[in-house]
Amino acid sequence: AYRGELSTSFRKAPCSDCFLGDCSDNQCSFGVSYQEGSNWTAVESIENCYLGGLHTAPVTAKTTTTSTTNDAWDPREAPSYSFDLRFGCQTQITGDFRRQMADGIAGFNVGRFSIWNQMYLANRIEARAFSLCFQRRTKVRRSGTESGVLTLGGTDEHLHTNTMVYSESDTNGGFFSVKLRKMYLRQSDGGD
Repeated sequence: AYRGELSTSFRKAPCSDCFLGDCSDNQCSFGVSYQEGSNWTAVESIENCYLGGLHTAPVTAKTTTTSTTNDAWDPREAPSYSFDLRFGCQTQITGDFRRQMADGIAGFNVGRFSIWNQMYLANRIEARAFSLCFQRRTKVRRSGTESGVLTLGGTDEHLHTNTMVYSESDTNGGFFSVKLRKMYLRQSDGGD
């Protein structure tokens, strides 16, 4: 879990700067309730971060050396890809969130404060786009399961062999949705 008190760049959004919620108890608070009954509340926060490759140690401007590769996977280049991310630090959760393996929620809706849109507005990605490449795994582990790739700013042609197929989407209410014409269900034994 993320612990803001361990970061030198973490800060709570001041009440004069609430974008996601409303000021209450001298902090910007907001929350979401879901149809099945789960909900969460959070404090609006800001943290300087970057989204890149796997690294075994934190990267700071003091440890950075300029390389000629300009590679986002290179931890030495992290400060040049960083941006101030506005997000919610959860203070309360109910329902299914208590039982799920997930540790937080990433915002990929069409809203102004979705992660990918904040990166675009900060000029850290070239296009106002993201893509997901899913992979099915038969077993999952609590420690994590390699199950796909998220590409921010477009698509990665190396991840698929067939031409990408697009669907018209409806962004009603800020969420992405597609209209389904058919759905196929597989039996739990893996049969057709």
